[in-house]
Amino acid sequence: MPKEIMGILTYTADETAAILGVTKRTLISYLKTGKIVAGKIGGRWAITEKQIKDFITQGSLIDNRPGSAAAMFPPASKPRKVRVIRKERPVQEEEPLEYPTESPGEIMRREMAEDMPPFMAEKLTSKPRKKG
Repeated sequence: MPKEIMGILTYTADETAAILGVTKRTLISYLKTGKIVAGKIGGRWAITEKQIKDFITQGSLIDNRPGSAAAMFPPASKPRKVRVIRKERPVQEEEPLEYPTESPGEIMRREMAEDMPPFMAEKLTSKPRKKG
């Protein structure tokens, strides 16, 4: 049963859902997303008769309260199609990867030999003899 507040008929969420023929969960999602604009009084949704009529006639209601952007700009008669043009990005040529010709062990020995006295470095960089 609608409640009259200051001469305005208001409906609860359950009543509005029954009027619109949707579940209460669907109605709450409409309220939260702004398809139907309403307020809460005492922690409960209060939907006016005008808001229900607007939703039924328009299919969905955008925030049409005085001062809102939607109220200042009426909806277009036909949605415009937007064409997205993507610019091609220039292809950057990648430099070829250079792979070392030495093994990791040889690189390590060479770097260590740079910091050693020459007589020790000679032993480190010379290849070990195979026992056989």
